Amino acid sequence: MEHFLINSSVCLFSLWLVYKLLLENTSWHQFKRFYFLAAIIISAIVPFVVVRTVVVPLNYGPAPDFTTVELNPDTVVDTGFTLDWSWILWGAYLMGVLIMGYRFMRNLYDLRIKTADEVTTYATYKLILRELVQVPHSFFSSIYASKKDYHAGDIPDAVLQHEKAHLDQRHSVDILFIELLIVLFWFNPLLYLVKYSMKLNHEFLADQAVLSSGVPTKAYQETLLAYSSSSQHQALANTFNFPIIKKRFTIMKTHTTTASGLLRSLALIPVLALLIISCGQEEIVTEPELIEIVEEPEVNLVDKKNKIFIIAGQESGIALIDRAKFIFKRENDRIVIYDNDGTVQNFQERGYEIVEVDEISEEIEEVEIVEVLPNITVEDITEYNRLAKKHAAMIEQKGHSIYFKDETTHMQTIWNTMNEEQRANAEPWPYLGIDGNKAGEIAPPLPPTPPAPKVLSIEKNKNQRSNSSNKEQSLSQSLSTSIYSVSNGDINTLYASNINQGQDSTFATKEMMQEYKKLMQQSYRGDSRIWKNSDLERMRNIYVKMSPKQKNTVEKLPMLPSIDLSEVQPIKPNDQQFESWKNSKNYAVWIDGKVITDLKAGKYQLSDITHYHVSKVYKNAQSQKYPQPFQVNLYTKKGFENAFRNKTEIR
Repeated sequence: MEHFLINSSVCLFSLWLVYKLLLENTSWHQFKRFYFLAAIIISAIVPFVVVRTVVVPLNYGPAPDFTTVELNPDTVVDTGFTLDWSWILWGAYLMGVLIMGYRFMRNLYDLRIKTADEVTTYATYKLILRELVQVPHSFFSSIYASKKDYHAGDIPDAVLQHEKAHLDQRHSVDILFIELLIVLFWFNPLLYLVKYSMKLNHEFLADQAVLSSGVPTKAYQETLLAYSSSSQHQALANTFNFPIIKKRFTIMKTHTTTASGLLRSLALIPVLALLIISCGQEEIVTEPELIEIVEEPEVNLVDKKNKIFIIAGQESGIALIDRAKFIFKRENDRIVIYDNDGTVQNFQERGYEIVEVDEISEEIEEVEIVEVLPNITVEDITEYNRLAKKHAAMIEQKGHSIYFKDETTHMQTIWNTMNEEQRANAEPWPYLGIDGNKAGEIAPPLPPTPPAPKVLSIEKNKNQRSNSSNKEQSLSQSLSTSIYSVSNGDINTLYASNINQGQDSTFATKEMMQEYKKLMQQSYRGDSRIWKNSDLERMRNIYVKMSPKQKNTVEKLPMLPSIDLSEVQPIKPNDQQFESWKNSKNYAVWIDGKVITDLKAGKYQLSDITHYHVSKVYKNAQSQKYPQPFQVNLYTKKGFENAFRNKTEIR
């Protein structure tokens, strides 16, 4: 409501000012009449016109790191008396409407035909002759004049022609329209200015009509001066002796050319544009950030001479090439590589070289061999969850890592087969964090000192070493026979060829990362940061699931200061406060954390309340469910103990 009143008033004043500066002294009286009506209507419409502002985000680099957030709790001072100004303002408004409405109806009542009136006709209109009328005036289809002056022949015909011009042009409709607006918006002084200018323009129109009928200008001006001494004035009627005689004399002699009138009218276009932009309803639309994707030139893989290492003698298996899984098989002394759809992939034409080796060097990251299931099912994921819980429970019970051989290997195979979403919804990897292990890596317990095992190694772009005695042993066999007998010092080397090196310990999915960034971005309020408790809790749950690599790509989780609730002392309300809170239009009430729709029901009495807190809710924070401008939190004795005595701090 405030937006409408302020912006409509600004529009109306601006359009009235344009009239005073550019149009009032012109002879385009008919245009000015409709200009006033249009100005009132435009002023009422412009505040509802939606002006869309498109905001293009600019990337100025990473946002500042807010590790702490300063809380500014509301401070409510109990004065013992609450004054609701809204009721006072509404009362004053209604009182003004009643007074102006009474004035309006009284003026209409005075214009009725009375018993003592003598009714005759002038042209096609009623001529009502009265004893107390000093100055002729008109309203709708009636002309009012002095009975004594009319019978004595003291009323010139030019005066009656003037009033007839008012009736011919229906000026009473304009006056009635503006008077009704004044009844409703009596507090707006601009309406009184518009009414005055509108009635003056009516006089210009009537004067113009009389002079165009052949009445001499000088004689008409003398008649106008003769009636100028009378002070009688009707609010709803058009009066012959309307003030500013000099202004009317000047306008009678004015003639505005078409070119001048058009130029003055064209000045309204930029004025209207500025009013719509400044007084319209602003809607801010943020365009999505445009990310320019630049395609890099294709790399000549032949020159790069990438190598695909295959364990000598292994008939089939899975290899990771450019971080994608492919299946290789030996067919007719030739190694054939398939994708997941069974399509043959000719990597040799793309510059890759297939190399058979006995051992794989530790530094090669392009090659990865892991065991996976052909197709993962719900039963497989259920089995993984069972095994993960079993491993986690045993690790917690023993205090160190454990290994069940077949079960542990099967659990790892299922994990390697699952996608990121399935991993995020499944049980956490039980070995995560033990001895620096990532998700999918196994940390077996310390075994008895074994004989020196054969340790597989990986070497990048170095000469491959050949061992003919182990040529018949596959990589998977080496893993199954050596995994329990190696020492802690060598276990990471062994797993280098068995574990997905591209796999980070990510339990936060892509959707979770996007949600975290969105919640962080939405917290900006100018120079302040604001979070809902539910948003902070959700951000905390996502943040603890992130890997260190993921945490480096987002803002740190804000650390909120601690609040010692044990220091809160109970504040008991008085009778007047408790009664005022029963007004559900102004107060939304919670008792012990539960919303109370009607405090008047009598379920709770003042004696039940031990502590209270009142907060003001600003317009931009009010919701459709809770539109009240104040929120009241009440606590019973039990609720106060639970909220403030059984907790030491809030984070």
